[in-house]
Amino acid sequence: MGGASRQRVRRPRPSRRRDPKVRAIVAAIIVLAHALDLNVVAEGVELASQRQVLIDLGCDQAQGFFYAASGTPEQIDDLVLPGSSLQ
Repeated sequence: MGGASRQRVRRPRPSRRRDPKVRAIVAAIIVLAHALDLNVVAEGVELASQRQVLIDLGCDQAQGFFYAASGTPEQIDDLVLPGSSLQ
């Protein structure tokens, strides 16, 4: 794995977001990553309901428009807190 320490969970297509099979796949990815001692970061979180599902599944961190719009590196530095988590 070349020293990788994170596993990314990408956003499913809108038509599949409520599909229980998609939720099962995301849950399996999170469990597998944690079994490998990896930190899981979900990307593309846009809704509070998506955030809650990720919390319920044990995801470690998330990013996306729910938290903040894209910005310059200087703007991002002001938003990021050391040790920040999904909650």
